[in-house]
Amino acid sequence: MVGLENLQKARKVRKRSLPCNHPSIASVCNSIGDAYQKIKDYLNALKFYEEAFDVESRVTHVNYSNLALTYYRASKILDNLEQLDKALEYAEVVVKTVDKSCTPNDTDKVRFKEHLEKLQA
Repeated sequence: MVGLENLQKARKVRKRSLPCNHPSIASVCNSIGDAYQKIKDYLNALKFYEEAFDVESRVTHVNYSNLALTYYRASKILDNLEQLDKALEYAEVVVKTVDKSCTPNDTDKVRFKEHLEKLQA
């Protein structure tokens, strides 16, 4: 997977050259998580989504929409791994986080709440 290798290299470069809380690091971690998710390597996907929201939560000006999306992705992975308690916990964080967003995307907000309701059922 050349694309995944390139993303890993980009992550390494960004971690060396940027502050540890730079949004660009979170962005590449999300992309790596997406790549692993596509090949159904859920444990590695989760690892990179968790790294992304760790970085996103430490930035100076938190982008709550991005943070919510990262938690949503991680919650979906946990659901696939049948780790339902943790998936539910993350889904609850998603809904709380998107409510903090100054410009929430209504479509995303509905999708996030539907995911939470599915996990609660």
